[in-house]
Amino acid sequence: MMNKDWTLLVLALAEGAPLTSAHVQKALFLIQQQLPSEITDRPKYDFVPYLHGPYAPQVNIDAFELLREQFVESARLASGGTVYRTTTAGSMRSLSMRCDLGHDVVEYAQHVVSWVLATSLEVVVREIGRQFPQYQAQDAYRHAA
Repeated sequence: MMNKDWTLLVLALAEGAPLTSAHVQKALFLIQQQLPSEITDRPKYDFVPYLHGPYAPQVNIDAFELLREQFVESARLASGGTVYRTTTAGSMRSLSMRCDLGHDVVEYAQHVVSWVLATSLEVVVREIGRQFPQYQAQDAYRHAA
């Protein structure tokens, strides 16, 4: 699968819940880092430390491409941010990807997406920084609580 397909899969696994770019970034980072090493079909983004933990600019580019291709839709938040969710076409496309990946990989990705959605971004970033200290350097939440 291409990276863009992983971005679509993460959005589809949210099952209609809107995801911010930060949610998508953190979910993809965790999936990429924590899938067992024998699984070679994984996201391959170039994450770097950033203000709120790991960041890969290509994730946002891929989300915009998926928007242009009408596999996702977006909405602006009052805060100025953007949320994404899959369209019907995007959800249908993700079904074939799920079959190609296999049950265990999809189940793990679903677990990650569910956790990222149910947990405050501050806690997600803090947990990533604990597990992956090299991505904590510019973490805006590092000194909180």
